[in-house]
Formats: sequence, C-alpha cells, structure tokens
Amino acid sequence: VETCANMAEIRRRNPSEIIAAHWADSVEGEYTTTLRVEAEGKKGIIAELASAVAATDAGLDNINVEERDAVLSSISVRLTVKNLAHLARVERRLRGIAQVQSISRIAG
Repeated sequence: VETCANMAEIRRRNPSEIIAAHWADSVEGEYTTTLRVEAEGKKGIIAELASAVAATDAGLDNINVEERDAVLSSISVRLTVKNLAHLARVERRLRGIAQVQSISRIAG
C-alpha cells in the first residue's frame, strides 16, 4: 500500500526507477553494541556485570576496564542483543548492580 503523496508523480515521470519492495513481517538476527559502564571498582564487579548480561540471554563479546581513579572504573562492555527491547533489559539488569553509577551507549 503506497502512502507517499509523491509516488504518483514519480511513477509518472520515471517509471523505470521504481523498484517494488516488501518488508519482512519480523526481523531476526543479532546486533552488536558497546556500553560504557561507570562503576565503583570493587573486587568482583566484572563477574557481576558478566552474570547480569548472561541472565538476560545476551552475548558478552568483550569487557575492557579502564580505571579512572581510586574509586571509579570505566568499563566498556561489547555485547550482542536481539533488538532494542533486549538491550533495554540488559541495561535495566546492569543498573540493578549497586556499584553501577551510569550506563551509556558508545557510538560506532
């Protein structure tokens, strides 16, 4: 079903440039993203992060820890999720860890 008001004009002027497209009913796959987790650098925090990711059935591809100061660490977590809702579940689970101060997505 065409809903674009300009399609009739485009179809009239350049019919050879029109390509039929059909969208899939559902999209399946996995998507890789990286989160930056700012957390208090206490013993066992990496294990807690890994456990939280595993509990959401997301894939954990890489963890990189960069100590910011004596208290906080910046932790990059590269993971694989099914969709944005799945990513949101992972983030909620990570925020449930007491030592986690903030979470943000890293572009790229």
